[in-house]
This record gives sequence, structure tokens and C-alpha cells, in this order.
Amino acid sequence: EAGEVLIKKAEVVIITNGSEGAYIITNNETIHIASIPTQAIDTNGAGDTYAGAFLAGISQGLSLKESGELASKAASRVVSINGPRLSNKDLYDLKIEQSAI
Repeated sequence: EAGEVLIKKAEVVIITNGSEGAYIITNNETIHIASIPTQAIDTNGAGDTYAGAFLAGISQGLSLKESGELASKAASRVVSINGPRLSNKDLYDLKIEQSAI
């Protein structure tokens, strides 16, 4: 229901729902992005990481689905550590994984 209201104000709406994944909503489609199973230690920074990774994907020409999957991977990593920032190694690993797709 929230997506139906928000899509009237934006071209793309993303609603995250923790371990249930996320929904990317446009006027034409709703895409479910599965969560990546992980042990959550600290959720601080998860939303910012998700948003940043999603926007990075879009800016590099990835589709909405691919960008959502990248964002899900990044957010799953940041919740599995203490603190809101991924290490340089984590960022490098995400870049390598995305390049393999």
C-alpha cells in the first residue's frame, strides 16, 4: 500500500524489509529483490549502504533488478559487521562479484 502512494510522487520507489528483501516499484512493474542470508550484528548504515549501492549500480548502467541485487549484497555485508562502513576489501569484493555478472 505504501508503494502505491509513493509511486505517485516518484518514478522509482524502493521499499526495504530486512530479511524479507526489498521491492523496487515503478509505474510499470514491481520487482522483488531477495535478501542475502546473513547474521545481522549491527544494522547501523544498512539503509544508506543500500541506497548508495543501488545508485552506484544505476549510474553504471545496471538495470533496476541488477542494482537492487548489488544493493542487497552490500547491505547484507554492512549488517554483518560492527559500524556503518564497509572495508576497502568488502568494496573491492563487491566490485569483482558485480563484474562477473
